[in-house]
Amino acid sequence: MDYAGKCLTLIGAASIQDYIFRSNDLKDNVGASQIVYSELRYLYNHPPQGCTPIYAGGGNAALLFDSQEDAKLAIQHWTFRIARDFPGLRVAVAHQPVRRHLRSAWNETREKLSESENRPPFGSELGALPFVKVCATTGLAAAGTDYGEPISAESKAKRAKREDFDRRLKECILKPAVAETFSIPKDFGKIGEEGASQIALVHADGNNIGKAFKSCSEEAKSDDEFLDGIGDLSNKLTQTETRALQNTVADLTLAGVLNWLSSTKLIDREQNNYVLPLRPIVFGGDDVTFVCHGKLGLSLATRYIRHFEEASRESFGDKTFTCCAGVLVMPQKFPFSRAYRLAEHLCANAKHRRREQGGTGSWIDFQLLLEGASGSLEGLRRILYGENFENLLGRPYKIDGDDSRSWTFFERAYRHLTGGSHRWPRSRIKQMLESIAAGTGEDAALEQAFAARGYDLPAGMSAKNCFDAFEMADFHIEIAPELTVPAGAA
Repeated sequence: MDYAGKCLTLIGAASIQDYIFRSNDLKDNVGASQIVYSELRYLYNHPPQGCTPIYAGGGNAALLFDSQEDAKLAIQHWTFRIARDFPGLRVAVAHQPVRRHLRSAWNETREKLSESENRPPFGSELGALPFVKVCATTGLAAAGTDYGEPISAESKAKRAKREDFDRRLKECILKPAVAETFSIPKDFGKIGEEGASQIALVHADGNNIGKAFKSCSEEAKSDDEFLDGIGDLSNKLTQTETRALQNTVADLTLAGVLNWLSSTKLIDREQNNYVLPLRPIVFGGDDVTFVCHGKLGLSLATRYIRHFEEASRESFGDKTFTCCAGVLVMPQKFPFSRAYRLAEHLCANAKHRRREQGGTGSWIDFQLLLEGASGSLEGLRRILYGENFENLLGRPYKIDGDDSRSWTFFERAYRHLTGGSHRWPRSRIKQMLESIAAGTGEDAALEQAFAARGYDLPAGMSAKNCFDAFEMADFHIEIAPELTVPAGAA
């Protein structure tokens, strides 16, 4: 088919992370996520006149219009409705007339969209005025109340979509066994156990996804083949991510996990079942973001990565995708927008290490926060661990493999420290952790003294290269059918 004269339109939710994670209220977060998902899907499922949808997912959409005039008019109507009904949501749009080939127009439009997304928004937000109440979650002028709490028009629109998000969550992610066993938590306080304030924020992103879309353009022999290929790629990526998240959540029904949840009193007494210790916030593309119980963050992240690889093999066969993840274990009250940026940086850090180590496999990076902190991830680690933190930390870890940079290495050290007859007392773990972090060189002597008392380390490991396992000993629970809870971890 000849596409010359048509107009390619790409849409992206600019500053989507700021919009979704602006608030520390879970109702706002999931509602905002649902708004982004549903509005882009609306364009795909109800295309304007003269429009052929190509794909929608992951905060982006691609549409093909009969003309540039049709494209601008349709998007003008759509963005007006966005501005009217969903204050605070900023979308970026790029139009590109197809001159010769749709494939070349695609690359030009992607460059335009990137420029549009990076431009500052027009105008500025109106904060609270002197004569109005302030929204507790956004800091903007209140436009109504929710259970007596003043909320802005932005929060009001987000909260109206929360039930739609939960409905999609039940339809797409929760298998029957999960839906029967768990209640969906309504706020962050329900995810963590009583007396423990730590929750985990997990952000995972597929590797080489941008290259895959680019290769669709370069390898297609015709525009029709390009359209089919790019639509098929988008659909399969969504299926892969959805299946991976679905199977990760299903892992929580393992008998050992349920026993542990009972010990932590994560019980919904009204519904007479467990509280789901995991709450997806963003899903439906090639990346996913969820919050969970702080001690399940690493286990659920690595489970998701393995399920993603498995689902990718089922969807793509030889072109299997891997993914990287960042996990931030943090206090419940930690500012959520900052938490997301740190988790995103941790994921990017894992991707950077992956490239340095040959560009293969899935990787994970993580960080524990026990109190508030500011600045970049690098600055934060320099404050926590000193100038030579890169030599101290073993992370990021590659999920597969068996060397000191592999997740297997971390798990072996963690199991040795927290299980069996050689389990280390919490006081000795803390003493060793402080000694290593101090960098005085006394950790080797301390390691010898502890070994003489029966607190040794696995063969081939030293206290220094087990630093990550020492640090996470109280903040990690392995998920297995028969879960052995480390002393004092429940």
